[in-house]
Amino acid sequence: MTLTELRNKANAKLADMWPVIQAKEDAYFANHGRYFGLNWSPSLEVVDGVDTNLDLSHPSVEHISADVTFPATVVPYQIQIFRMSQYDNEYYHVYVRVELPNGDKWERNRKQDNTDSGWYQVIPVIL
Repeated sequence: MTLTELRNKANAKLADMWPVIQAKEDAYFANHGRYFGLNWSPSLEVVDGVDTNLDLSHPSVEHISADVTFPATVVPYQIQIFRMSQYDNEYYHVYVRVELPNGDKWERNRKQDNTDSGWYQVIPVIL
């Protein structure tokens, strides 16, 4: 799969998933006064856009599990949600990662206010 094909496949699935995430986050905030965060799901890297079962059962922050359920779905990417606080304001960012067979990784993130980064290459950090 080319990078363009991979991004297009991920974008199409994310277009369907984004409103679901927003609704879940809004409902969670209304019930608990904060947003939820999620670890990378699936936990293993998704290479070349392989459709992979979405597993959102391992949030990265304390949560009420019953309020963080999603319909069964498959995605061609990994997804992570960061819950953040700044100046007493709660917000969240959704990160999506795709990987090509050669190991190149690309990410896109969208903030709660719909600000979208567009796709950018993840450059490995060598320490």
